[in-house]
Amino acid sequence: MKCRNCGGEFSAERAELGYDYCTSPACVEACLEPLNVVAVSVNKAADQYVLREHLRLPKHVAKSSIDAGSGSLGLRFRKTPRPRQPRSTSDAIAELESQLTRSSPVRTIPLDAGSC
Repeated sequence: MKCRNCGGEFSAERAELGYDYCTSPACVEACLEPLNVVAVSVNKAADQYVLREHLRLPKHVAKSSIDAGSGSLGLRFRKTPRPRQPRSTSDAIAELESQLTRSSPVRTIPLDAGSC
């Protein structure tokens, strides 16, 4: 078999595998066609990988389709909530005291002068 790039010979085994070029670095770089693979997320499982040509997707898609706006191919995700800042103990006590005073009126009990 003859290489389509340089015209050199390559093995019949390589031709049986579907290649029509030899393994010299120049020929591999010139003839290699990269696969366009798409990761498909599956609920509660590892991603599955599919050749793009097997999907019915438009040819030109934004680099990142997540949150790409209306008309994007990806799902629209909610923004991740910011983590709550830990409260100090004094802030928690002050908040609980304010809730307590709002929910029940303060009653003062007069003290007898003789009981002290």
